[in-house]
Amino acid sequence: MTLEFSIISFGIVVGIFWLYSKNPITALSSDQEKPKNNEELEDPFHVEVIYQEEVVADLTDRKFVEMFWREYRITPRSESSLKLIKNDDLWEQCLFKFRDPETNRICETGFAGGTKPFMCEGKIQIRGLYFER
Repeated sequence: MTLEFSIISFGIVVGIFWLYSKNPITALSSDQEKPKNNEELEDPFHVEVIYQEEVVADLTDRKFVEMFWREYRITPRSESSLKLIKNDDLWEQCLFKFRDPETNRICETGFAGGTKPFMCEGKIQIRGLYFER
């Protein structure tokens, strides 16, 4: 068996494998194969802010601030809720969850940004409010 024959045989085997297996190039470019699990909600925007399984506030009036940062109007549900959402330590520790009230989808990746106090004049900047599809 010559070297040329070995190279040709190897090429044929690779070609057959390529034909009958999933093409990795088209698999990576196929929209059907990509996981689609992170998306921002459409307008009109409304999200519930949850702390320890209790809804404490509502986020509305989304405004695009920078590439990934959004500013929201944050409205507490009660006086005790107001104390919670004004607590910068809770925001720094990322202890709030967010829920889409229409679908009940939960987002646990959102976090406050900017400088303390995070909540100022009824508004807050948050990044990462992406909900699973």
